[in-house]
Amino acid sequence: MTKGVADWYTPRIAKRAELARALKAKGSAWLRGARLTEADLDEIIRHGDEAKAADREQQAQLAEHHVERAGRARSAADVTEREDDLAATLPAVAHDLQVAGHREDATFLAKLSFARYRMRTHDVPVEPTTESEATTIRKIERVERSDVPTRAEGLAALCETLASRPRIVRALGARGLDAAALRALGEDAAEVAASGRNSPRAAEATAREAAAVRAQKVKWSALRGLIRRACRDDRELGALLADC
Repeated sequence: MTKGVADWYTPRIAKRAELARALKAKGSAWLRGARLTEADLDEIIRHGDEAKAADREQQAQLAEHHVERAGRARSAADVTEREDDLAATLPAVAHDLQVAGHREDATFLAKLSFARYRMRTHDVPVEPTTESEATTIRKIERVERSDVPTRAEGLAALCETLASRPRIVRALGARGLDAAALRALGEDAAEVAASGRNSPRAAEATAREAAAVRAQKVKWSALRGLIRRACRDDRELGALLADC
């Protein structure tokens, strides 16, 4: 049961439903003598069954959520590992472009590398940024201590930007990180970003469970005195009542 909820399904709730069934089995005439009605007992049974079903559903939901969260964590870890590979490769690619005479692409890549990873590319001079480049850099800049979705969103934007520069793509490919791998990394990063934060979700069944338990408690409280009297001279009923 989720921590912090005051009313949850317990063995006592189940025993009350079991006792109500045993009392009901005595028949309507016996119940009238005990000042009880079948409707009284049906309500206790129904709320107990509802609480039990909601508890089971909640546990199933929580298990599913755990699996989903674990899957997202594994995906995020894989994306992070591939990002590290990309980050380590970018300074070398910037140098390759500079040596090949593609100064504009080398400078642009050096700016992106610094914005995203705070990496200085010493052999590639970083010139003042144009307004359009500044907009691009803001999209990919890593926010310090950012959460997983925010970082993944920035990585997706970085991959998209790199893919738009043919010389950069070719230079990455020459080092074994081809266009397909770059595209796949961007897509996977976007998926991690879209999946949201890796935190537990509340199970909807919890509210129904608590409502059913509260309703049974209210009815049980109203009938407690009559039920005790009815069970007084019956060993089997008395044993059930002891657990209620």
